[in-house]
Parts: sequence; C-alpha cells; structure tokens
Amino acid sequence: MAARARGEDDTVVRLVDAAIAEIGEMIRIPDVPEEPRFADIYRTVVAEYERVYGPSDTLFTAFGDIFELRKDVFAALEAIEDPLLEDITPPAMQPVGTTFPMTNNRLVENSMDFLLRERRDVVRTWITRADTYFPMIEQIFREEGVPDELKYLAMIESGLNPRARSWARAVGMWQFIASTGRVYDLEVNAWVDERMDPEKSTRAAARHLRDL
Repeated sequence: MAARARGEDDTVVRLVDAAIAEIGEMIRIPDVPEEPRFADIYRTVVAEYERVYGPSDTLFTAFGDIFELRKDVFAALEAIEDPLLEDITPPAMQPVGTTFPMTNNRLVENSMDFLLRERRDVVRTWITRADTYFPMIEQIFREEGVPDELKYLAMIESGLNPRARSWARAVGMWQFIASTGRVYDLEVNAWVDERMDPEKSTRAAARHLRDL
C-alpha cells in the first residue's frame, strides 16, 4: 500500500505477484485455508490485486471464473450415468474440416449444453476475446504448421486471458510455467514476463505444441 501511495507502480506489481505466489504456497498446507486469518489475508491480497489488474477473472485461479467453471462442468459430467461412447445419439453440432478428429459423445454434448444453459456470461466473454485474439493465433499457427483447432486450448487453459495466473505459477493465455516459457525463448524475470504477451506466448505455444 505504501508503494502504491508513492506511485511506485512496478514495485506494487511485484509485491502483488509475490503475495499471490505466497498464498499459492499457503493454500497447499492442510487446514490453513480454513483459518480466519488466512481469509483476511486473502481478501486483502484480492483487493490489492484488483486495484492493479482490475476485477479478477481467471487471474486469481483458485477462485477465478475459468477454474470454477471447470469444476462446475466436471460436476455436471459426474451426474451422467454410464457415459459409454457407444450409448449416444448423433450429436446436434458437428465440427467441420478439422485436422484432429473432434469427438462428439454424450459427455461433450452435456458440456456444451451446460455452458449454453448455465454459463452464457462466460461464453459471451470467450467469444468477445476470441474476436480479438483468434485472428492472431490462427496466423501464427499457420506459420508454425500447427492445426488450427488447437487454438481452442487457450480457452480451456485461461479463458483467453493474457494475464491469467494459476496457483501453480503458470501465467498467460497459454499457462506457461516459467521454465517451459524460457525453453521457448520467453523472457521471464522480476521486471518482464513475456508469458503475458499474447503474440510472443502464442508463438511459444505453437512451437511447444508442435514439439509434443
């Protein structure tokens, strides 16, 4: 707070990022997340975080939209009895012209139905971000020889949020950890984090996907 009052923006960002990392470590300790003091610390960090980055979306991942959404989707899928691949009806939506086979079964259809029925707000946000980022991703994937449909991984990884940050310290649209990002020439240090650069991280992601 003192650094923010002095206008030291870079210091504020570093302190907030360090606090997020510390909470990420604390939350793994049994019983700590249940302690009232932890809740107080968490609320303070969230408040500072939102002053720096704006309202949290996928950045504060333990409580962020993309990770809560995954939990909700998985819970909905658990409710399906005997989800055998052969026990399905023809899917209502068919993918067109994909390099990889796009499996359609009852689990997939149930996930799509859940998103469209229960989380339209999230889908609208994804579509808005896709309008911004997909043209760039598609161009880079073409240049790197990566199948176009893999662009959707960024939706699942981060909700197409370039500033997404996980408790595991994965950062950016493609959720690189620092060591993997450096392997693909992303600069990651106390002052610069190119994992949050949409174009550079997408180039790195394309090369990483190609190497898998």
